[in-house]
Amino acid sequence: MLKFKITCLFLVAIVSIFGVSAEESADGPEDAREHRHGRRPGHRPRRETSAQDSADGPEDADPEGSDSESRIIGGEKATDGEFPHQVSLRIKDYRNVWQHFCGGSIISERWVLTAAHCTKPYRQYMDRMRVVAGTNKLNSGGDQYELEKITEHEKYNKPQITYDIAVIKVKKDIKFGEKVGKISLASSNTPGGVELVTSGWGYTNNDRYNRKPPNDLQKLTVESLSVSECQKKLEKYKGTPFSDRQICTFKKEGQGICQGDSGGPLVHKGEVVGITSWNIPCGRGLPDVFTRVFSYLDWIKKNTSG
Repeated sequence: MLKFKITCLFLVAIVSIFGVSAEESADGPEDAREHRHGRRPGHRPRRETSAQDSADGPEDADPEGSDSESRIIGGEKATDGEFPHQVSLRIKDYRNVWQHFCGGSIISERWVLTAAHCTKPYRQYMDRMRVVAGTNKLNSGGDQYELEKITEHEKYNKPQITYDIAVIKVKKDIKFGEKVGKISLASSNTPGGVELVTSGWGYTNNDRYNRKPPNDLQKLTVESLSVSECQKKLEKYKGTPFSDRQICTFKKEGQGICQGDSGGPLVHKGEVVGITSWNIPCGRGLPDVFTRVFSYLDWIKKNTSG
């Protein structure tokens, strides 16, 4: 059976909360450890990096040193205020430095939509996490919001990265303005052949020993594939979990999402239709996978009503 790597797209932003580097540590939060994706023991595809096996620890993830001209793989820099719903999820490391690790989408004054694989590893450190809104830059600007509550989907499956959706409630209302605002949820299902836009601060190349998240928010225009098209492209990778509760996108080799983009929005005509989830791996000619928001409208409504 052909072996391959699935990349879960969140950045390990902690040199660990315990003061041990992500590269060195074999301990830490259980859900932050390396995990495998697949359906059958002995034939499970393995993702490229995890919170504990990453060679890109917080020193390498320091936004201050990022190249502001870097681009999401194959994408371009977003204009200021272009994505007012986009937020950066950050966590304070043992050096008391705030580190970006995932994206998210503002869906109301108190709620942010993101991926379960972003929040699950760190939920016990919620007091060290912040939602940052109103800036395209990682090293400056924006307003920070403390977290009140995190809810991941009860069926979230870490090994297969399914039901990969979560909502975050902040402690006070997010201040809306010219550069900050909510985005509407998907009002209809997204078929294949639709032009979509994704955004985030994910890595901009595949060189794991020489990469940093860009300081400036990046965007990329992609095209949705039908469920059958995506399954066909992924069929040689046995055990790859993909269903109609997910959206598959593809543009061309050399373009795609990468670590740090996780939890961020996939947008069509002013609606968030997808949540960045995983790929195999960044920009190498295979589809990117997003959680399909339309499949979870009832779940989102139920879990953001309080």
